[in-house]
Amino acid sequence: MKETKGTVDWKVIPASLPKPTAKGATSDTRRTPFQCFFRYTNKIAPSPMMEWSDEKDEQVQELIKIHGNKWRRIANELDDPEATKRQIIERFKKNLNPVLRQGPFTRTEDCLLLLTVELLKPLLDYEGHFGLLFSYLPWRFETTWRDRANNLFSDWIIPWTL
Repeated sequence: MKETKGTVDWKVIPASLPKPTAKGATSDTRRTPFQCFFRYTNKIAPSPMMEWSDEKDEQVQELIKIHGNKWRRIANELDDPEATKRQIIERFKKNLNPVLRQGPFTRTEDCLLLLTVELLKPLLDYEGHFGLLFSYLPWRFETTWRDRANNLFSDWIIPWTL
């Protein structure tokens, strides 16, 4: 890789790759600079994943009490140099948020989900995402609602059994 002042010139890398040798392949099948960058950052040299522990979770919760949602400051003050702002946000949103409920769904939640999806059906059909459910049903994470809705509305579950 050609580096210039600590950065990589991704435009040069696709041209330096060997030409495809597969039968029927042409020189038009080379990678774009973005494809090279994406493969390098996600497959060849991915960023290190932070290992979460109960102590780190407690430290994040204490820092949230002090700093609120200043995620970069929390990441800098955490006792882990690999911690990123994005990792802290995702950990809080999916695991540490005290509002979120975890565990099995109740019949009441299933009924509320069915009613909310019926109410928002025009928007869900148009938008194609379940992020709207989170504003109506805030006590579970949005992907949890999506997964539950997909399970409830699948053909093998009979709606009248709920």
